[in-house]
Amino acid sequence: MLHQIFIVVTNKCCARCKLCGYWKTGPGEEKFLSPGFIKDKVVPFINDHGIENVCITGGEPTLHPGLPEIVKEIKKAGPMISVVTNGSHPGEIFEKVMYDVHGWLFSLDAGNKSLHARIRGLTNFDEITAWPEKIKRGNPAAQIAFNCLIQKWNVRDLVNVYDLICKLPCEGIFFNVPELKPYCFVKTDPIDKSFAGSTGQVPRFSKKPLAAGGQLDNEEMEILKTSLEKIVETDRTEGRYKLMQSDSYFKKVIDYFEYLRGGEVKFEDRRCHVPFMSLVVDESERVLPCFYLPPDMAYCSKGKELIDNGYFKNIEERLADPQFRASVCTHCLQLQS
Repeated sequence: MLHQIFIVVTNKCCARCKLCGYWKTGPGEEKFLSPGFIKDKVVPFINDHGIENVCITGGEPTLHPGLPEIVKEIKKAGPMISVVTNGSHPGEIFEKVMYDVHGWLFSLDAGNKSLHARIRGLTNFDEITAWPEKIKRGNPAAQIAFNCLIQKWNVRDLVNVYDLICKLPCEGIFFNVPELKPYCFVKTDPIDKSFAGSTGQVPRFSKKPLAAGGQLDNEEMEILKTSLEKIVETDRTEGRYKLMQSDSYFKKVIDYFEYLRGGEVKFEDRRCHVPFMSLVVDESERVLPCFYLPPDMAYCSKGKELIDNGYFKNIEERLADPQFRASVCTHCLQLQS
C-alpha cells in the first residue's frame, strides 16, 4: 500500500558534493516542478490514495522559487511534510513554511568547517549547525534529523560527526552509504531504454571520480569498522539514542563497502517492498518506483496520469526476476532493518 511520495522539485543544486553529479547540471538543463503540476496532479493523487508522508527533495529544494506555494498546496491534502536540504538556503523560505513542514533532514558529512567545505563545496558549516535551534524556536513540534554520507573523505571523522550532532537539538542521525550506479537518483535523462529487459548488464559503478569516494583501502576499512562500533556502543551505553538505524544495519554497511571494493557479497533473495509503498516524482514529471532502480520504460510513467493501470504489474514482473534483483538490487541498503 502506498504511503509515501518523494518529490524532486528541482535538479538545481548549489553544493559541489564529491559523490554527486547533480551540480554538474548546466543552467539550460535546470528543471523545476511547477506548483500547477503539484496542485493539479500530485495533490489529487495524495487525496485519492491517502498518502501519509511527502518528502520534498532535489537537487536543493530550497532553491525552488515556488517552494512555499508547493508546500501550501501539499498541506491541503493533509500528509506529513518533510524537506531534505543541504542547509544553504532554508532561511530564505523558512518563515513562509515553518508551520507547514513537519520534518527537516539536513545533510552534514563532516564535523568541522574545512572538511565540510572540501566534501560539499559549501561554506555554511556554522549556519547548518545553527539551524536546528532556530527551527525549534520557530516551531517546537518540528522533527529534525541529520544525514551523513559515509565516504573516503570522512571515514576518519565519523565519530566527530556523531558527537557534534548529538549536541544539537535534533531527533537523530542517519549514516548512509553512497549509491554509485550511474542511473541512481534519477540521474539518467532522457529515459535510458537500454535497461529495459536487461538482467545482468547493469553497470556496477558510476564513473571513476565518483566511485573513488566509495572505495576504501584496507586501513580505511578498519577505521570504518572501529568507528561504527564506537558510535553504536556510545549511542546505546550512554543512552543518547540518536542513531536512526539498527545495529544490524551498521554490520551491513561494512559488507556494502566490501562490495564496492569488488568483493562478492552473497545475494539475499529478499523481496523489497519499497517500490510498492512509495513513489518518486522527479523534476521532469516522471514517476518512478524508487531512487535506486534504472529509469526504464517498463515501470516509468509520464503523462496525464501519474500511474496507469499497468504500473504495479510491471514492477511486480521486474522484481520477480531473480537475475534482475541480483544485478540491480544486490545489497541495496534502501531496505534497512
